[in-house]
Amino acid sequence: MQKFHSLFSLTHLLYGVSPVRYLFGAVIALTLWASGCGNDSTGTEEPSLTGTWTDSIEEVGGNRFDFLLALTQSGSSVSGDYTLTIGLPLGGGSVTGTYTHPDIRLDFPLTVALFGPPISTTCTYTASVNEERTLMRGTLVCSEAVAGEVSFDEVRLEAILTKQ
Repeated sequence: MQKFHSLFSLTHLLYGVSPVRYLFGAVIALTLWASGCGNDSTGTEEPSLTGTWTDSIEEVGGNRFDFLLALTQSGSSVSGDYTLTIGLPLGGGSVTGTYTHPDIRLDFPLTVALFGPPISTTCTYTASVNEERTLMRGTLVCSEAVAGEVSFDEVRLEAILTKQ
């Protein structure tokens, strides 16, 4: 009866492979597995919402609102700054929100001080984002606001923002 001193000598006898070749093959296989060879990932990152977004919104009354939004995305959180104009600056400030593709929600305060005392309200933009993350299509809603004798009703506008 033949006595085997190691797994390598048994492998050599059974498969005709020298122990060094067997060890070398095992090291290569382990290295390929550890490096992720055969991984289905393409190595590309998901497109981001980070960047500058714009829209010109035509209201029923004929006013044109220009909306400029500078966003930064970090995971599902979105934040940045906005400017809203009607020929003149109407408002601006910080915006925060959440994003889970394809849905985005942005919340921001708006204070308007064109004709009399400042009027403050809150606005929400809810939209769907396209697959390439270059277009948002949704609704901008600013709640009713009153300041002294000046007030405005809830404003609801369709807005399509395009990434620049």
